[in-house]
Amino acid sequence: MVTTFKPNSMMKASIAITAALATCMAAAIPAAAQTDDVTQAVCVLKGMETDGDKARAISTLVSAATRDTSAMAMNALGIAYMKGIGVDADSTQATLWLERAGEAGYHDAYHNLGMMYKDGQCGLRQDFAKAARYFDAGARAGSVMCYYDMGYMLYKGLGCRQDYAKAADLFAKGVDLDHSPCLYMLGLCYRNGYGVERDTARASFLLGRAAELSYGAAIEEQLRELPENSWNSLTAHMEQAMQAPASMPAIEPMVADIASIPGEYQGSLVTYDWSGKYIINERPLSISMTMADGVVSGKWCDGIDTVSFAATVGTDGKLIFKEGAMRRHERYTEEHPVLYRFKSADITSMGGSLTGSLRLYSVTQREPERPMYISLAKVGTQGRQAAADSTETRLKAYPNPFSGDVTLSFDLTEDVASARICLYSQAGVNVLNATTGALAAGHHSFTITPNVPDGMYVAHVTAGNRQFRAIIIKKRGAL
Repeated sequence: MVTTFKPNSMMKASIAITAALATCMAAAIPAAAQTDDVTQAVCVLKGMETDGDKARAISTLVSAATRDTSAMAMNALGIAYMKGIGVDADSTQATLWLERAGEAGYHDAYHNLGMMYKDGQCGLRQDFAKAARYFDAGARAGSVMCYYDMGYMLYKGLGCRQDYAKAADLFAKGVDLDHSPCLYMLGLCYRNGYGVERDTARASFLLGRAAELSYGAAIEEQLRELPENSWNSLTAHMEQAMQAPASMPAIEPMVADIASIPGEYQGSLVTYDWSGKYIINERPLSISMTMADGVVSGKWCDGIDTVSFAATVGTDGKLIFKEGAMRRHERYTEEHPVLYRFKSADITSMGGSLTGSLRLYSVTQREPERPMYISLAKVGTQGRQAAADSTETRLKAYPNPFSGDVTLSFDLTEDVASARICLYSQAGVNVLNATTGALAAGHHSFTITPNVPDGMYVAHVTAGNRQFRAIIIKKRGAL
């Protein structure tokens, strides 16, 4: 469905006020002369005529825009208010005139509107969802710039559901118009097999055409020997690569005991593509953490950078960073490292392991980084964990090892509204969830049939304020 943007009553009143300022210029003017005047006014505001009068240029645009004779004037007036050129910056006026320009047929105005919200310009709060709605309106109206804009949002899942296939369809529309950014992005889709069948020849043609149009990113991509998602095939023989889930796992955040978080951890940091289906990179990660007054402070070392961070963490597993940033060299920013700010993470902490999903925020690009997966083990926890595994928190499992069914039993000292049974792989991936009804104090047993491969798992039960856990082993042929 096409989204239609209409000015509200306040905007309509503002239009009337602006129109009053232009009454002195309301006399009939030939259309050609009006177009020439608008073009000249735009040149003045762009700084192409250094001796031009910006106030007079704004007046010319207001005159043409309020008579609904020039969508170009409406768009230029919206940009003037957005950037504060010749007038004070005003997001309400900018939105008003850009929406009118789009409705009047100047469809690239939706690009300007979307960028205002995507980057948080003109004092507006950054809003990817609103930006995507404007880009979508422009793309549906046939704006080549919005073909790229909306495709980009879909490609990364910014303000909308991530979808390579829909992104590729939009890029293809721009390719038909020889739009170099669309040529480049569709080239990446074919090179990586994102939303389309991998086609090296097609990718080479598209990237080559974008390079002919002097699109720098396409020129750089042609110099790279392998596509970005080649990590899996390159490291399939490495033991380390086998430890990382093949695709970004769904994390069920939970921290059984916040006080147990401080310590030294070692493991790996895995970066996935925007869909979470392909591993882009994997590197060793070590973290040291302390806690004071409810704030976790620590050092992060991912094999490239060592940075300090501070965060708050709740029993719901939400880690909110208060400080912490790093510069990262990436495939597309090799010469100029990008500054990333730690934003948030969903973590699961139990039995000396810490796993979770992390999102960084690019200060340079003003958008989130690809999804990342953390898999860590606390250094030297065996003795402490054995002491912590008391009869009060122990979950009994029988049979163990098991091949099909396994029965979990535990004792409650008080009534609870419900209990939650979870099963986690060694990589921290949540592979089973079940919820019971209300439970009375006393002994309880539940039988589950995990449809999982052979291996070691952590069974975890949360019942009210109580946490129970046990290591269970799936082994084909076990009794």
